[in-house]
Amino acid sequence: QAMKEIRRVLKPGGAFIFSSHNWLPYLIVPRYWKSGRFVSFLKKGVLSRRWYEAGVENVPFDCYITTPFRTKRQLLSLGFEGVQVVSGLRSRRWFLKKYSLPVMYVDLCPHFVATKQGLLV
Repeated sequence: QAMKEIRRVLKPGGAFIFSSHNWLPYLIVPRYWKSGRFVSFLKKGVLSRRWYEAGVENVPFDCYITTPFRTKRQLLSLGFEGVQVVSGLRSRRWFLKKYSLPVMYVDLCPHFVATKQGLLV
């Protein structure tokens, strides 16, 4: 619903840029296996409902977690165009910024850029 509203109020030719949580690295990147996060997500049913409770400085809040593949499909199904997945990783991973497929698997918080059809006036 939020993405639908963002697209509605976005000016034609405008860009929507955001990041999202990705659970795939917890499954396939060996350095994340020690955290046990993926197993925790499975046990709590996070992967089926896509929400989990997080917190900063003892303030709890809900986080949405999914895969970049699903987020990209959501954006396209709502009518966004030119959807790109870009790395949110530091510059030491510069080579990933060019290729969206590796980013979808190893970046914990990939960034998305989507545009609304039309010309800026």
